[in-house]
Amino acid sequence: PTVTFMPTITCVKDTQSFECCDDADCSNSKTCVRTNPYASQCIDCSNDGYFSACSYWSDEVQEAAEDACGKVCDLVPTPEPTLTRTPAPTGNPCNLTTFYQAGVECCSD
Repeated sequence: PTVTFMPTITCVKDTQSFECCDDADCSNSKTCVRTNPYASQCIDCSNDGYFSACSYWSDEVQEAAEDACGKVCDLVPTPEPTLTRTPAPTGNPCNLTTFYQAGVECCSD
């Protein structure tokens, strides 16, 4: 097997994919997490912040955040709610409830 050396790029905030270079670059007491040799981001390591966000992170971000925050994310993302649509009524509108009869003139045959 061939060993490939992947150098770490020097962190320069707001360039490449670096949101931060150290914790001082992060607001609200967040922690600067180096997610790979080419990127970093600010992570909220408080229990509320961490566990409300961690299940949505990529595996790479999750692994780096677990190391930096000392927490393990074992949560499953909450699925987005789905809308249930009631199908439009079919059949003779004169036999439907008054909700659907608004504006419908019915004739008796």
